[in-house]
Amino acid sequence: MRRKLLFCILFSIFLFSIPVEGINNRIIPNPRIKITDFDAPNEITAGKSFSVNVTVKNNRFLPIITMVRIDLLDGLLNTIKKNIGEDKIFIWPRSPKTITINCVIREGDIDWYKEKYNIQAMLFHNFNFLGITNQLDSSITGIHIKSRLMEKDKLRIVRIDVPEEIEDPEETIFFVDVLVKNEGAFPIKTKVRIYMIEKPSAIPAFEELDIIPGAAEVRKELGTSKNWVMIEPGIGVNEFEVRCELREIESKKEKFIIKGVVLVNINGKVYEVDSSDSYEIYHEQPFCRDEICLLFLIGAIFAGLIAFCLIAVSIRILYPLYLIKKTKLRDEKEEFVKKRKHLK
Repeated sequence: MRRKLLFCILFSIFLFSIPVEGINNRIIPNPRIKITDFDAPNEITAGKSFSVNVTVKNNRFLPIITMVRIDLLDGLLNTIKKNIGEDKIFIWPRSPKTITINCVIREGDIDWYKEKYNIQAMLFHNFNFLGITNQLDSSITGIHIKSRLMEKDKLRIVRIDVPEEIEDPEETIFFVDVLVKNEGAFPIKTKVRIYMIEKPSAIPAFEELDIIPGAAEVRKELGTSKNWVMIEPGIGVNEFEVRCELREIESKKEKFIIKGVVLVNINGKVYEVDSSDSYEIYHEQPFCRDEICLLFLIGAIFAGLIAFCLIAVSIRILYPLYLIKKTKLRDEKEEFVKKRKHLK
């Protein structure tokens, strides 16, 4: 009985001991074990390990073993979304101790459209013999998390080389060189595609929303780079040579407009992330195409027949009439002259 009573007294001292500095005339004492500092990187890459530093101070009379857990928070209410790391710490009284905890935030733990999150360091004391976990303190800090889906929009077209003119009227193949740079944090599989713009967008700002029927851009694919290329972040630029081919109906256009588009492949799904300005290409046209020449020939034959008929009519009808009229006028003139002389 005495042993149990002694155990209860020691346990009470251990559990409810006041800070060694005293109560300092406060009704509610300061936390006896608390987090005094919580340091985390500002930018974190999803899927890669990172470290946070947590400093804990023990104001109790006795040393203690505690556990620090790092949680990823979500939403305006900062609800716990994922436990991303934890570690145990043994601290002596009045001896602040800093521990480094390795954490990992996977891409599946975050939303692709969201970059800003909070992480929380939580200090616990586990009473293993009683099966009780007591939260002692917590601290929150903000971080920025980069993910592949968010970073995909950081691929940029640096330059595009487009031929200004296709001189050969019969040529239907031309090449476009596109330079692409990855300004994000992840290597991404990339391709480049060239489109012919049949009709520009009426309102480019609403192009992606597609809320106005008939106002969207109308385009046709002319060519795509051969293979998916893994572009590493921040290492120069990658050059894509795109073979473009004009179909028969497109080759008859004297001028057409093209645009380059960057495509990325993330987990088997293809996204369009960047596009170039529009470029106009002049295509030399033959003087006489087959169908045009045929129409011209038919027109020339009909014109010739009409001209022949007019000439024939002129020779066979109009010219004799002209001669008859001329002869009649001459006879009338001679008769008039004779009458005039007779009157004199």
